[in-house]
Order: sequence, then C-alpha cells, then structure tokens
Amino acid sequence: MPEDFEPGKAVDQYRRAIAALEAQTDEPGRQEFGSIVARLRTQWEDWQGEDSLHEMAFGEPGA
Repeated sequence: MPEDFEPGKAVDQYRRAIAALEAQTDEPGRQEFGSIVARLRTQWEDWQGEDSLHEMAFGEPGA
C-alpha cells in the first residue's frame, strides 16, 4: 500500500466510485468502476486490517 494512503480520501473516492458503478448501464463501465471499488477496498483492508470501507462510507455492511 502507498505510504501516502489517506483514509478520508479513500472514503470519498469509494463513495464516488460506487455512485459511478451504480450509474453504469454497460458491462465495460461496470467492470471499470467495479475494479476501482475492489482496489479501494483492498487498500482499506491492508490499512485497517479488515474490509470495513463500505461501512465507513455508507454506515451499512457491503456486499
């Protein structure tokens, strides 16, 4: 994980990526934003020790 990881920015980026993912109507778009979401969740888990980014961003368990 990059040493310049910033949790607040990760939460903001995750919220934007989820919104973009939900707005996609084609498979390439869903794959692109799905990859971004997965990368952010992995970085968060590496930093936090658990995959709790969705809960931090939205207050509910992620899928």
